[in-house]
This record gives sequence, structure tokens and C-alpha cells, in this order.
Amino acid sequence: MDKPARIIKIYRSAYPDPLKLRKGDRVTVEARECEWPGWLWATDSSGRAGWIPGAWLSVSGTAGELLRDCDATELDAEAGDTVEILERESGWVRCRKNDGAVGWLPEDVLKIG
Repeated sequence: MDKPARIIKIYRSAYPDPLKLRKGDRVTVEARECEWPGWLWATDSSGRAGWIPGAWLSVSGTAGELLRDCDATELDAEAGDTVEILERESGWVRCRKNDGAVGWLPEDVLKIG
């Protein structure tokens, strides 16, 4: 995608220890209410848990298998910063900051274009 965007409000990550999974990894999926439709709460084999895009999982009951690599790292961002958009998924945008850090931000903290 590689489009620029500007941060329009401060964002702080709520998950300092994000899930980092590889294609084929298996997780347990739990039904939880979420303000972001399309994201599922998943727990990996080591017991670490977090939100991942449901579209990136093959789910049967409570068992899920990753269809692609997934790094759920969220970025901290300051209003006025600029980022490069890498991809969009269910209300979130994976971005690269000027310092090279890569992670997710909610779409509503960005002005795209």
C-alpha cells in the first residue's frame, strides 16, 4: 500500500506483549465482545493472548490456525507524526513510523492521504 498518513490524535498501546504468530500456528479462539468487528481473541500454545484479525484464521469451534504470519504489535503515536500505511484490516492500519517501527494503529487516529 505504501501511502502516507498523519496521526491526528495520541494513541498508546494497551498490549505491551503482543502475539507474534507464524502461518500454520494453532491458537484457541474465544468469543469476546470487541469494539472492532473482525478481530478475535486468541491464545497461543504458550498461554499468551491477544486480538488478531479473524480473516487471518481458519476457525473450527474454538480451534484456529493462522493462514498467514501475524504480528499484533501496536504503535504508540503522537499527534502530528506521519506514518507509512502498509495494510488495513477491520478498522486498524498497519503502519511504519519514520524511525522504522512497524505496528498497528486504529484507523480513527489517522488522516489518510
